[in-house]
Amino acid sequence: MIDQEIKHLEELVEKINNEHKHKLNNVSEPIFLTVVLSNDSKVDVEINKHGVKILKHLEQKEFEIKNHVTISYKQLKKSLENKANIIRYLMSGKVRVKGNLKYILDVLSEL
Repeated sequence: MIDQEIKHLEELVEKINNEHKHKLNNVSEPIFLTVVLSNDSKVDVEINKHGVKILKHLEQKEFEIKNHVTISYKQLKKSLENKANIIRYLMSGKVRVKGNLKYILDVLSEL
């Protein structure tokens, strides 16, 4: 199950880089996305003007990150299927956001 989730995340990153990378040119500050898998392990993803990549380990310290989103794999998948879900998850507190919410939502809506 976990291997499938990681494989799906890798495929998603590749798809975004192939199809939507040009939309990320306006990203001025990186956004870090922590995806919590079903076994509570975490995968860190960086979104910047060069594209999207899975990080082996978070290079910056937690307090230095300006824009950070923590979301479960299941919620991420549902949000990609229907973008309105992300707002519902934010309002319910299921998705944690640190930083400029408007900026983060603007960037994520491009993907």
